[in-house]
Amino acid sequence: MIKIITSLLGLSILLLVGCSNEEIANHLVFEGKSEHWYPKLEIKQSKDENDFGEYNYSLSMRTEYIGDDAEELERTKDLGIKWHIESEDDVEDYGGTYSDFQSWIGNAPGGSLTETNASEFYTPEDAEIRIVIKWGNEEEVIPLENTTIEYNK
Repeated sequence: MIKIITSLLGLSILLLVGCSNEEIANHLVFEGKSEHWYPKLEIKQSKDENDFGEYNYSLSMRTEYIGDDAEELERTKDLGIKWHIESEDDVEDYGGTYSDFQSWIGNAPGGSLTETNASEFYTPEDAEIRIVIKWGNEEEVIPLENTTIEYNK
């Protein structure tokens, strides 16, 4: 019985060590385009060297309005805009932000929407991500494609 427990414990340790060597992409960029919007989502992530199974994670997003009527929409009173990020993969769901209409949404260049050093997940490079944007009587669901994958060496 002791041999079985010792063998199972040893196998468990080998599996944990093997899983901890999994390589993850440290920098991912996802982009999309619709009739009215051009979103770009950037994810920076790395394994947290101090906490096994946790990741440093930063997500930033900037979406530009590319429709022809941006100036007219910005002058329209009470025309709100609401957006959020959706994914079935391990991506920080974020959004629900509501504001007056503006020609860009998200964070300012160089900033981030969310940042943590205690994330229990990372985003895989093949993640399926969508941005949903609602303004006035319009709504667009924009699928994003991975355009950049970088690994730190």
